[in-house]
Amino acid sequence: MKNRNGIMSSLFTLGAIGAAIFGMTKGFRNGTFQPLLKSIMGTAAPQMAQPIQGMMANQGSQSAKK
Repeated sequence: MKNRNGIMSSLFTLGAIGAAIFGMTKGFRNGTFQPLLKSIMGTAAPQMAQPIQGMMANQGSQSAKK
């Protein structure tokens, strides 16, 4: 009996993962996620770019000192 419960749990988990993948795929195709992705990329991209620009500026000043 324990084995049946494990199998049922595994099948339920696989079904839930499959449904989530199906829903996300369908959402990407019909454009449901486009506003969400734009808002995430609109706020995250400048915040990520600032430290990178700072690192690049520091490397440029260090190579000029050598």
